[in-house]
Parts: sequence; structure tokens; C-alpha cells
Amino acid sequence: MVGLTSNIKLTIGIPVYNGAIYIQQTLDSIISQLDTFDEQNQLEILISDNASDDDTSIVSEKYQANHNDIIRYYRNAENLGYDSNVDLVVERATGKYVWLLGCGDIVKDGALKHILQHANIDDYDNILLNFDTYSGIKREIDGERNFIIHKDNTFTSKDEFFVSTKFGITPLSANVVLRASWLRVMDDKPIAPGWIHVKRIMDLMSHTKYGGTLQVSQLCFTLYKESDGWWTKNGNLLLNSISLLKIVNFIHKKNTYKKETTDILFNEVHKNLHKLIRWSKRSGLKVNIDLISDTITLFHDKPSYWFFHLPYLLIPNSIFNNKNVRSISNIPRDYLRIIRKFLRFHMVFCI
Repeated sequence: MVGLTSNIKLTIGIPVYNGAIYIQQTLDSIISQLDTFDEQNQLEILISDNASDDDTSIVSEKYQANHNDIIRYYRNAENLGYDSNVDLVVERATGKYVWLLGCGDIVKDGALKHILQHANIDDYDNILLNFDTYSGIKREIDGERNFIIHKDNTFTSKDEFFVSTKFGITPLSANVVLRASWLRVMDDKPIAPGWIHVKRIMDLMSHTKYGGTLQVSQLCFTLYKESDGWWTKNGNLLLNSISLLKIVNFIHKKNTYKKETTDILFNEVHKNLHKLIRWSKRSGLKVNIDLISDTITLFHDKPSYWFFHLPYLLIPNSIFNNKNVRSISNIPRDYLRIIRKFLRFHMVFCI
């Protein structure tokens, strides 16, 4: 484990696998800002390559050679999986804080200076960054900002934080973590593959030494959603939401968060479950026993699951992709609300 042996305040940690075509835009967006502030010796860029089989190493080593005073490049001997690679980024970092930056995401002008100011004077356990999103399909910024806030917010209560931001920590790049706080909870095992940062942050906020969270209003990065990204394939929208709820369910069983908090996170997914199913089936979702079992475990107490979502999930994918009947699957949310209200009324009446 790497110790804090320098005056580095912020490590920008980039876990990457086969990101040769995207990592350049991320590195350029960082390097272009280095001349705009005086704290360069307080910043490092750490690339953790998970045994990519494309040109990631060539691109990364080229940047390292040109900026060897600030870029450190590591290549794992084998692919350790996403979760272990993210943990490795934090372990290898020498900064007080680690900004977990996704490959392809673009740092906004002025963001580094703004984050470093907090890293120099504050001791928050984590910092949640505001961002906008670039859609590779639309080829434009999709939406103005993720968090509609106009001033920074501080939270000393983890429950208040999640009630306010809900699943705000899910984009990897939105998170700047106090390295020491992450390391305190790193021995805990992952619950759902691909979401280690969510589990770690929820755990560090539950730790007895948790000191608070800062939510930054300033736009700090652009989340880059390429048109053929992993979230658009194989039903990942639904599968990822289920993975997140598994983490929430595990946290709830440990009684580390109030029931009201976990209910809000569950309902955030449940109210959009019909859309998640529709979008995911259009992208090739494979419905199997494990998926059905997971949804039953998570939503068995929701009447709408049994009367609507489960049958909806079992409709063949071809129906959702057939242009002639595709509009049938586009059930407006208002209609679904009516169905839910009817089911709740019916159950109360029957009881």
C-alpha cells in the first residue's frame, strides 16, 4: 500500500480498460489547465490500466513521457476486474484526496483549481461534484447540469445526504474521496460487481469517523456517454439498477441507514422500473431465473410488480423492438400511476 510520502493534495485516478480512443480527451482536458494555477506540485494523474489489449498503454506512456512530473502510469499484469482496479487506484494514490475520474470524461475549465482549494483547506470524507452529460447518440450536451443547485451544500448526516442527492454518487467521476476514509473500509467485500465506489462511499459515510460530505454546485466535468457505451448493451440499464439496489438492501440489513432513506432509494428505481425494463429489453436484456429472482427479492412487497412489472418483464424482446407495436410499450407514466393507485385501493378494499 502506498503511503502519503509527498505534498500531493489531489490524485486524479483514472481506472481504464481498453480506453485508448477516449483517454486522450480526458488527459487533454486536465493538462490544458495546468498552466492556469500555481499548485501543480500538489496534483498528480494516476492511470491504472487493467491489462488492456488495445493501444491504451501506447497512448498513456506517450502522455507520461511528455508529463513525467505529474503522470504515473501502471499496467496490471492481468485484468483484475473493475472493482479491484478502482481499489488499486486509491491504494496507489499519494494524494490526500482521490478524484475517481472515468476514462473519456472531460474536466471542465477551472474545475481543478476549484477542487484543489477544497483539498487544501477541508477534511470532508467525500466531495460530490456537479456535472453535465454528453450524449454520443445526440452528439451534444444532454441537459444543463445534474444537480440543480446554486450553492455548495454540506452534509454531516449520511441519511440527509442520500435523501437530498439520491443516487448522485453512481457516476464514478462525481466522486472525490478522502483517501484515508476509503482505505478504512476497503476490506469489506463488494456486493454487486461494477459498483465498488458506491459500496465504499456508503460504507465510509457509515463509519464512526465520518466527518461530512461536500456537494459542489459548480460544474466540474462532462460525463461522456459514447453511443455504443456499456450502458446501452445487453439490458445494462435495468441490471445496473438492480445491482445498486442490492447494495442498498445490504446496507439496510446492516441497519447503518434509516429505513426512510433506503425506501427513498428503492422508490427512485421503482417509479422508473417500467422504463428501465422497456429500454433494457430493446438493448438485448436476457431474462433468466437469476434476474427474476433478484426482482422478486427487491420488489415483492410492491403490488404493481406482480400485476404489471413482472408480466412486462416477461414480454418477448421482439415485441419491444417491433416498430409496429413499439408504441404499445411506451406506456405514459400517468397511466402507470393510475394503475398503481387502483391496485393500492383494491388491496385496501379487499382487506
